[in-house]
Amino acid sequence: MATEDAVCQLRWRRLMPAILILVAMTLGSSQGQVSCPARCRSCVGEIVDCSNSRLAAPPLAYPDAIKTVNIEGNHIRALGSRSFRLNPNIEVLRAAGNRIRRLSNDAFWRRLPGLVTLDLSRNRIRRITSNALRNMTTLTTLDLSRNEISSLRRIFHGTPNLYQLKLARNQIPSLDENDLAQLTELHNIDLRANRISSVHPRAFKMLTKLRYLYLNQNPIGRMTNLDIGSEVLQMVDVSHAELTAVPKPFPASVREMRLDHNLIEQVNHTDFLGMENLQMLTMNDNRLNFFADGALAHLTNLREVRCTG
Repeated sequence: MATEDAVCQLRWRRLMPAILILVAMTLGSSQGQVSCPARCRSCVGEIVDCSNSRLAAPPLAYPDAIKTVNIEGNHIRALGSRSFRLNPNIEVLRAAGNRIRRLSNDAFWRRLPGLVTLDLSRNRIRRITSNALRNMTTLTTLDLSRNEISSLRRIFHGTPNLYQLKLARNQIPSLDENDLAQLTELHNIDLRANRISSVHPRAFKMLTKLRYLYLNQNPIGRMTNLDIGSEVLQMVDVSHAELTAVPKPFPASVREMRLDHNLIEQVNHTDFLGMENLQMLTMNDNRLNFFADGALAHLTNLREVRCTG
């Protein structure tokens, strides 16, 4: 009997360290430590991969070390203020290729206040409420391309520090004076392949740091008397836009202008006035029947002109 007791005591002593470690781990978990979400593929370093996992909603919580959350290619239909628990460490949220139709008020900032990059491309978003992106002052990159957005009214008043904005392949019918006015830090905007038929002359007035402007593949028709606020604009693409005249005026900083596949019939002396730094001009496949003598003579930095068809 004494021998059996001694054996039991020996076993207990050997097991004690493992038991203490298990208790410590349990206590740590109960005090807020979050493990990798069960249905996610992996948590490696600062990245959690929950892509293509047939999720109907994003996981609520993530380990503290996580900075990038990938929930692409799932079945998520909505994102709102209750979609996540508070996690100030998350900087990148990739939610492309879901079934999201609507962004509700305060969809992100209350729970993800440090968000820098947000990718919502390839969803079914039709409406973004006026406060959906409220107080997102850390956000610099926003991708809303390939959705069904039909209005930009009062969407961006909470994202004053956006650097890059992608809105390609939506259903936007026009650009009004105040749609983009809050985006004073914007460098790159992609509006290609929408339904834009009207551009207010001051639509880009407040975008004083804009460098790249993509308006191609829109039925714009005419863009005249423009008041472009940026003096650092480098590239403008208004190809495939059903333009009947050269859009103008643009600042002297523009180095590349693409006007291919339009309906332009004439190039006049004043069409490129003030664009002394222009280096490349493409006007292929227009309906040109008049090109004023000397219309490009003042463009001393012009290196390449493409004007065929």
